[in-house]
Amino acid sequence: MKRQGSYSDVGSIRVRDGDEIGWVLGASTKSTVCFLSNFGRAFTVRVDQLPSTTGHGSPVQKLFDFVDKERVVGVVSFDSRTLPRVTADPELEPELFADEEPTEETGPCLVAVSSAGLAVRLPIAAYVDTSTRSGRKYMRLPEGQVVVRADVSGGAENVCLASRSGHALIFPVSQIPVVRTAAKGVIAMRVAKSVDVIGFVLSSAARQGLEVETTRGRREIIRPTKFAIANRGNKGRAIIKRGSIQRIIAETIEIRLNGASSS
Repeated sequence: MKRQGSYSDVGSIRVRDGDEIGWVLGASTKSTVCFLSNFGRAFTVRVDQLPSTTGHGSPVQKLFDFVDKERVVGVVSFDSRTLPRVTADPELEPELFADEEPTEETGPCLVAVSSAGLAVRLPIAAYVDTSTRSGRKYMRLPEGQVVVRADVSGGAENVCLASRSGHALIFPVSQIPVVRTAAKGVIAMRVAKSVDVIGFVLSSAARQGLEVETTRGRREIIRPTKFAIANRGNKGRAIIKRGSIQRIIAETIEIRLNGASSS
């Protein structure tokens, strides 16, 4: 997806002014890649079917049937060398699935959070095969809600969340029960009807977290070294007394073929 404007160079990738690189993922041409939209749909395509270009790229809408205001909020490369190593929590293993006892290893899971503060966690295996242009559902959203972000988890990360009202919450991703198919999700962060969750990241390091900017221009990183790890389902801790959180400071997500990642 590209915006109007003149062109500039970011590294070796050409983008338009006002646009930015969101994901840089390693992948084999024999593998597939999945684009996750803010409307809870997953679109999977073979890597060798992506347009090959040295220019500024092609709109993803040419590959899939996106509706008005639908956009990408997550990308997954299914090359096994890029996926996180699964780490199970033995204390939570009996409650791994919300509706049944686990019968097999689930592998890495997709984690998504909606603007209403609901979260889902489900195995990525259901989205590896190519989809139709209409995609497949990975989260069921009531009218007016959107997915703020979707990412892949190995099971040992912390979820770092922020609401637009200026609250922050960190809890273990293992507290989100795994479900087999697309669902509305469980409460990750409790917010008022007029307040949205503005974003989240999965943190696998103590100093890694979600960077936000307030309406007063102050920046804050919501990370385990600054905020206590709590339980999901509460409204979190207020990080500002006046104003609100204006935006997320998004950085390019880079996932290399050896499985190491950075952002």
